[in-house]
Amino acid sequence: MGSLPLKEKIFDEMSRIAKLITKGKNLDIPLWPLKNKLFTDEKLV
Repeated sequence: MGSLPLKEKIFDEMSRIAKLITKGKNLDIPLWPLKNKLFTDEKLV
């Protein structure tokens, strides 16, 4: 079974949760800074 890298799984889960949180509200949480942070953090390790 092929699986996504952990950071992708985390990002997908955060995206899903953010969509649930913002459901019914006209909020658009910018997720790309969060994704950039995940990639940056990985490079720093």
